[in-house]
Amino acid sequence: MTRWALLTADPTHELRLLAVQYASRKDRPATVPGALPYGERLRRTAKALAEHPDLESPLRRAGLQRHFPPAVADVLGEEDTRLATDLARERVDSAELCAALARAFVARASLRYEAAGGWPPLMSGRTRDALVTAVTARLGTLELGVSDRLVKFGMRLGLRFGASTMMERRHDIVLERHALAGDVLHYLTRGQRIRDFIKATIAQAADDVVLVAHSLGGIASLDLLVGEHIPAVRTLLTVGSQGPLLYEIGSLPSLPFGEPLPDWMPRWVNVYDPRDALAYVGSSPKLFGDRIEDVRIDNGVPVLDAHSAYFDSDEFYDVLDSCLS
Repeated sequence: MTRWALLTADPTHELRLLAVQYASRKDRPATVPGALPYGERLRRTAKALAEHPDLESPLRRAGLQRHFPPAVADVLGEEDTRLATDLARERVDSAELCAALARAFVARASLRYEAAGGWPPLMSGRTRDALVTAVTARLGTLELGVSDRLVKFGMRLGLRFGASTMMERRHDIVLERHALAGDVLHYLTRGQRIRDFIKATIAQAADDVVLVAHSLGGIASLDLLVGEHIPAVRTLLTVGSQGPLLYEIGSLPSLPFGEPLPDWMPRWVNVYDPRDALAYVGSSPKLFGDRIEDVRIDNGVPVLDAHSAYFDSDEFYDVLDSCLS
């Protein structure tokens, strides 16, 4: 996850490291009179990526179709990219360079998605890696990976840079995320309409309902089912939810801390990713004990993206299948 955490902070940091590595070599790439240099051919191939039919499906799965072409242009416009591609030797460096370019394009596209919508793309690590593999293949190789030595060096630099960047962006991050806290506070003061909406939606379904609720929806659904017996619901499946936290701090409206769940409470399965800073577990004896089933999954993405990636994770759908069976 360290690699993608760094790419989220700086999508071209791997290309910067490669440019430094290539520039330190005594020899320069050989040129053939009348032929386009490798770097120029690679940049031209990259510019045409968005039109390649093989990328249509992985881009659509990741939700990045609209953001990928300008992201490619962003990365290709960076001086580090130009230096890395100009100094690379085709037969020696193509594997690591194409992979680094692919990761930079996907990281930049993800940042553009977040800037447009205010939230990271709903993309699991598996979907992200499949897209990177597809882009790398289109660039000319399926071999992945900057050398381990370079990655370790970059991570040492990147961790410093990343911590510094997070501090510098603290104000922006707070502004980006304050809406979630505002939603929770709004619910705690005016949550009845939300609970009424969930109840009405349950009533429109047949009996034997599995109620799936993400984040704040998990709080509201838990609150509803604790406060009122609704026999149609046989399972509550919360995903990345803060319900256990609100109970622990005495802020869950329907259940004061220390009081048990009511007898009518249906089976409760609680899915969480340990990297999701907004997901909480509740199976501690001091909380809900065996009345809740905490299920840990790995969305395969960094901390700031983990809360959005559940619904693109095969592990989540395995849990959902078990609830539906």
